[in-house]
Amino acid sequence: MKIKVVKTAGFCWGVRRALSMISDATALTKGPIYSIGPVIHNSQTVERLKQELGIEVIDSVDQVESGAVVVRTHGVGPAVFERAREKELEVLDATCPFVSKIQEYAKMLTADGYRLFIIGERDHPEVLGIIAHAGGQVTVLENADEVRKLGKYKRAGVVIQSTQEKGSIKEIIAELLSRVAELRVFNTICNATVSRQAETRELASQVEVMVVVGGRNSGNTSRLVDICRATGVTTYHIEDGSELEPSWFEGVKKVGITAGASTPDFVLEKVLENLEDMGDNGTYERPEKD
Repeated sequence: MKIKVVKTAGFCWGVRRALSMISDATALTKGPIYSIGPVIHNSQTVERLKQELGIEVIDSVDQVESGAVVVRTHGVGPAVFERAREKELEVLDATCPFVSKIQEYAKMLTADGYRLFIIGERDHPEVLGIIAHAGGQVTVLENADEVRKLGKYKRAGVVIQSTQEKGSIKEIIAELLSRVAELRVFNTICNATVSRQAETRELASQVEVMVVVGGRNSGNTSRLVDICRATGVTTYHIEDGSELEPSWFEGVKKVGITAGASTPDFVLEKVLENLEDMGDNGTYERPEKD
């Protein structure tokens, strides 16, 4: 059995940056460190941060009396920063810079009088943070059907959740164009997401089975699953190697592996190890990362 791995599978730059910040902070910060929500959508990494660095996950800064708080990669609203300052807590802002840029665009659009639309998952923490930074009237759109229920607008602006799938937003934009006289759109899908999705789609067309590795609460991982299934290839979504079933690969000669932006290398390597054992000591191809 031949196993091929998407080059960009696993941690993106924003996640690596966040984890590096936290690691450095534990050596310099006095007192406990807390994360406002999970730093990334990966339970194994969150557990490692707790066991190795003592990072506790909390829901609100009101639960903390001293020490430091980490702002997750998805970002939070301005009120969280203000509350942390009021309590004289040290803040480690691990917001992905791509997400910070979306927050800036959203704030600018509403300040300039545009009705703001966010294309993304309305309950996702990244989207909730963007809403909090924007102020003004904000509508979250998950699909084109929701646009068809809207009225007409003179001026509207659009930002996009950083991990959305490029192809899926085209229909939403087209529908908005028919309803808005002046539409200003910022394509805020991050470069890493675009590359990973394109490579995943290409590999899915070349293999018999695709395995997507990542948290089930990870939006970008779920979109990789959708992309694979859209090609017609048999696709399995797992969080770690223990979920693999030998029956999935009976008679299979080519398997593709991809992983979400919050999937750590140690999880991916275990998946590959288990797959090799199932494939009669099969070999795998994994291009070197840049």
